[in-house]
Amino acid sequence: MTFRLDFKLEDLVSFLLRAREHGYAGSAEKIANPQRPGFKEFPPYRKDDFEYIDSYTGHYYAPGQEVIRFRGIPVWNMAYNGGMLPHRHFDLEFSKEVYTFLKRVLQRVPREKPFRGPDIFVDGPDLIYNSP
Repeated sequence: MTFRLDFKLEDLVSFLLRAREHGYAGSAEKIANPQRPGFKEFPPYRKDDFEYIDSYTGHYYAPGQEVIRFRGIPVWNMAYNGGMLPHRHFDLEFSKEVYTFLKRVLQRVPREKPFRGPDIFVDGPDLIYNSP
């Protein structure tokens, strides 16, 4: 079986970059009843025929997933994860600082590499983001 999706790659990338403002990297509120128990999930963001869903689980180690559907068909998916070294667990002030920093990083995703962040982003001597 074959099917044709009527969108251009640049339309998908533009949607992804805009949709992230409605997920973890933006200011969206988490929904009360996520599809998967134990996950934090944001309301679906829809524009034209595209739909974006962002969800993650955990705190000090936080794997997650983004999915984009076009007319109900999954056309893009990305799994991600990150975390803090064990000696930083339960340091709530540091945790807040790191996740605020991470949101700033994720708002700087380059269009030519629309996944997790710029190659490098530095904020002072202690907060450094390196994209593989």
